[in-house]
Amino acid sequence: MSLFINADDFGLSDGANRRILDAFDKQVLHGASLLPNGSAFDSAVREYRKRPGFVLSVHLNLVEGKPVSSPQDIPLLLDAKGYLNCSFGKLIALYVFSTSKRRKALLEQLAIEMRAQVAKIKAVLHPKAPLRVDSHTHTHMLPFVFRTLAELTKAMDISYIRVPNEQFFFFTGHVSFWKVYFGTGLIKRFLLKYLSGGAAKTCRGLGIKTCDHFVGVLFTGSMTLGVTKAALKKISPLLHTEVLFHPGRPDDHEKLMWKGRERYLSYYYNDWRIREFDTLLSPEFKAFLISRGTDERISRSG
Repeated sequence: MSLFINADDFGLSDGANRRILDAFDKQVLHGASLLPNGSAFDSAVREYRKRPGFVLSVHLNLVEGKPVSSPQDIPLLLDAKGYLNCSFGKLIALYVFSTSKRRKALLEQLAIEMRAQVAKIKAVLHPKAPLRVDSHTHTHMLPFVFRTLAELTKAMDISYIRVPNEQFFFFTGHVSFWKVYFGTGLIKRFLLKYLSGGAAKTCRGLGIKTCDHFVGVLFTGSMTLGVTKAALKKISPLLHTEVLFHPGRPDDHEKLMWKGRERYLSYYYNDWRIREFDTLLSPEFKAFLISRGTDERISRSG
């Protein structure tokens, strides 16, 4: 089985970067997805450049933070304070409840910001490194966003796009078992699974690589070794699978970075981020990777 273990939210803060880099240095992460507008983008790039085996992906962020493009070019994507403010649900509402003229403007503005974010990270990649793209909260999977991203692939030389095609599996040995299977996580998993079919077809038509399977939607933000093992039982060992963790918890003193945007603190300071970090660094997880034959750096190319 070709496993690619990835961490999202690289560049979020220095504390988040430190934990992600620690996991990579201990050979349990293959790479990470870098927020183009992250507060610790520059320090993340400096550390990435010291690690030639680190696989870096673009973590498109339309949800929060300062835009990478000029604010006057993307007013529909911003809140009153000039921050990006397009959650999964808000993007749907913006698209569905707009006139044709406004919808066209939305697509144009999405293209402007996504192009700017991709270009920013493309400029810092290792020589000959593939340009991989995914997104914060999987917003790129919305069909109109995915089509807009697909239109950029040739000009930007994008070689890989994450398609979170997660197979359903049942795992009762988790403290949040009831919340996962009887909450919004299950709805999100089925929605992304449905959207993955069309996205994968688009990727094939463009010659863009993607994973055959994905693990990290159903138990997003609360991944454990048990969850990982249970999910992989459903997947053929011949297929390439991306497994997502969120080990990048910011340090406590960095909370001030979200002053005026405190609604995001519960997401970034969730205790499960520390638990996921501890899971990755546990001897049991490393032994599991070795048993799967995925401890070699070669599997990191995606």
